[in-house]
Amino acid sequence: SVIGNFGVKHMKTMDFGHIQKEFNETLENIENSLKNDVSLSFWKRNTNRVIILNYFQIAKIYFDSLILICELNTKLSISSPAISRSILEMLFSTIYLLSDIDLKVFSLAKTIHRERMREIKELEKLNYDMTYEKEFNNSWSDYLENLYSDLLPANFDWTTNSERFPTLTKITDIFKVISPKTNKFLDFLLVRHYRVLSIDSHIEAWRIAKLTRTLNGEDDGTLLQYKNEQLWFGFVFILAIASEIEANLKYGNREKLTYFWTLFSELCNPAKEIYELRYKELLSY
Repeated sequence: SVIGNFGVKHMKTMDFGHIQKEFNETLENIENSLKNDVSLSFWKRNTNRVIILNYFQIAKIYFDSLILICELNTKLSISSPAISRSILEMLFSTIYLLSDIDLKVFSLAKTIHRERMREIKELEKLNYDMTYEKEFNNSWSDYLENLYSDLLPANFDWTTNSERFPTLTKITDIFKVISPKTNKFLDFLLVRHYRVLSIDSHIEAWRIAKLTRTLNGEDDGTLLQYKNEQLWFGFVFILAIASEIEANLKYGNREKLTYFWTLFSELCNPAKEIYELRYKELLSY
């Protein structure tokens, strides 16, 4: 599908239609490279690429959902901040995982397992019929153990406590020591974008009042501007995730990604800020 003209005060109008196919092809190239890596890594008894592939595939689905919502009806864009925020969360996790994927998979695996166990216990407290849940849990545990079996020790204990997969704030703090530049970048994203998207993702009283005015037709321009802003966030955040993967795994998409960053930077101030803070240097290898 073709995305029409969009732009806001700090994001110039752009017809994305003429490069949409090329943009999507670049994302698909990275996904296919990851899939190929996964098939090879299973052969080599190393499945850590599965984690990155999963994150990227889910990020792409969220991105596609954002585009679809905004294309269907401008008013539907009021639900899009939660999607933009989720893509940004996956960017944080991707940066954290790629900093040391072999080590980080331990905390990720245990966090997944622990969260599932906590869910089971909560349902039991509510006297919920646990027949299906326990059957599902057994198959889920088997799946996790099979997925991570090549990365985890043979005597790995899923039930013991371990450091939880960090929150966005914790990820930001972790990089204070190991990479001050990355810490500065993540702190910028956290303060400048994530917190704003979080506010817009929750239906507070003041936002209800603002949206009611917009939906009543008193301020159509604001709604269109809001939709355009969310579209830009989607493009920039998914491009950032793709750039992290490319910079670490080097699949041959550096020039394409740099082209999109350069183009977007000319039209969108947030894209320019994010590019200059991190990706201009990261993709210069």
